[in-house]
Amino acid sequence: MDSLNLLLKGKNMNFNVSIEKLDDKGKRDRYEDAFTYWSEKDIKGNAFYCFAVADGVGGLDKGEAASSIAIDEINHWAANTCRHLLTDKAVNLELELTELLKQINKHIFCYGKKRNIKLGTTLTMIVIINDEGRILQVGDSIAYLIEKRQAYRISDKHTQQKNHRSYLTSCIGTNESVTLFQNQEIKLAAPSVLFIGSDGFFNCLDIQRHINLIEKGKNKKVLPTLLKSVRDAGETDNVTGILVRIKNELS
Repeated sequence: MDSLNLLLKGKNMNFNVSIEKLDDKGKRDRYEDAFTYWSEKDIKGNAFYCFAVADGVGGLDKGEAASSIAIDEINHWAANTCRHLLTDKAVNLELELTELLKQINKHIFCYGKKRNIKLGTTLTMIVIINDEGRILQVGDSIAYLIEKRQAYRISDKHTQQKNHRSYLTSCIGTNESVTLFQNQEIKLAAPSVLFIGSDGFFNCLDIQRHINLIEKGKNKKVLPTLLKSVRDAGETDNVTGILVRIKNELS
């Protein structure tokens, strides 16, 4: 677990941003999650941020490879396009993310085809460019927006119940294309918190019970406390989370 303090500036906002992340294997044999976060500012104060969590699909082969490929592709995309996204006002972020998803899916699908295996991953990704925010979501990893003591789930859940079990209706890499995904604008304000993570973090988490800690707590103490809560509740899965606290610049 570590944290990072950043300043997010844009045309319509001047925010202090603090980021905390945590990853924990739990009682599983392998850690099949992966994550990343990016920040970039230009000399004019324009800001680019990217936060992503991928969770390799259990029951398939090499979940850790699928999630790692997804995050590697995101890192490559962010490193090579963030300055372009900041300077070119004509860039369509929705289209950019859709094309990125296609590239991630192609890479994972071809990886599996070459090895005669089937693998897949979920993905929750939030991108912020100045005052525009978007979420890209596939599967059952989760994103919350927390403000004014309320937690609002902003990610879709691509699952269905069958025989008292939950099954994914969409993931990345198992087929030649991803037909079900979320690519949606999100509104940002200060103060607020973005909380994204793998389903292992949220299966047993009563987020409303911890709302005061998440909103007001000291960054370095929040995610370990939430991790203890889900482990005490019996969660054994990999747990990965990124907490992004957005405050007014002077607060």
